Amino acid sequence: MAREIILKHIKIRPLAAESLGVRSMATFVKTPDINVLIDASASLGFRYGLIPHPLEYKAVERTTREIMKYAYYADIVTISHMHWDHFKPFFEEYRYIWSSKEIAETIYADKIILGKDYQKNINFSQKKRGYSFYKNVEKIAKKIDFADGKSYVFGDTIIKFSAPVPHGEENTPLGYVLMCTIKYEDETFIHASDVQGPISDRTLNLILKEKPNVIYISGPPTYLERYRIKEEAIGKAKENIAKLARKISLIIIDHHLLRDLDWKIWLKTVIEEAKMSKHEIKCVSEYLNKKQQLLEANRQTLYRQYPPSEEFEKWRKKSKQERRKTKPPIDYHF
Repeated sequence: MAREIILKHIKIRPLAAESLGVRSMATFVKTPDINVLIDASASLGFRYGLIPHPLEYKAVERTTREIMKYAYYADIVTISHMHWDHFKPFFEEYRYIWSSKEIAETIYADKIILGKDYQKNINFSQKKRGYSFYKNVEKIAKKIDFADGKSYVFGDTIIKFSAPVPHGEENTPLGYVLMCTIKYEDETFIHASDVQGPISDRTLNLILKEKPNVIYISGPPTYLERYRIKEEAIGKAKENIAKLARKISLIIIDHHLLRDLDWKIWLKTVIEEAKMSKHEIKCVSEYLNKKQQLLEANRQTLYRQYPPSEEFEKWRKKSKQERRKTKPPIDYHF
């Protein structure tokens, strides 16, 4: 049976993740004062020279519906940075993002939006995305505020955003992200989106300073080692995760790391070190007691074992523009 991550007062419910079949760190957090939906999106990506398998499209449709369901209860929606797997745009795109105006309106309408400033500490592509998104969301949101380095108080709940920290290594071209800390009395939860370990020591020190009981963190993209990220950076990520494991009772680790089928082998020594401190490190599916679904990492196998239907193959051969505007035919059984 699925369960929430429950402290005494703070309830944390991951909604979508690589271990659940999609690219996402979407999370719903409830305190006695406020309901917060963090990084309310899920998407897919190109991998192995293949577009996503129909089972992946089923997963992104399912998890997007889950995010929309929890959005109904949210007072606040936060955005750590302007990558598609962390916010839903207002245009139709079913090839990878699974977005539409209707989906975006369901998530963001009448909400307080606390998000990354798209004008400062941001790269060019995210600046363009941010401009378009905020132009649309300002028409329907209750309130919008750029949250970089700010804190907000709702009753006895404090929601604190870090200053922009690197999306992985210092000086990365991928830009910057905001970590979100939620405090209630002596309980602290941190959502550390796309810090990739963290790799950055500066990011590590900001996390340790908050003394969280629970952290949900993006692991490093080990599947890109020696291809798009240096071996030294991956090693630094492991070193810093081990430092967190000595201090934090529960680490939920997912996202980039779970695009690697051997993620648990890579993390084995750190998991053992956490146990020595009577701490836990788990991916989202493990802690929610759900079946692990590393669909992207298994894409080649999925295409071999579960060949798509003729209808899907016809859709796959359409132009990129047609596929963006048309949902793939996935309503069939394997």
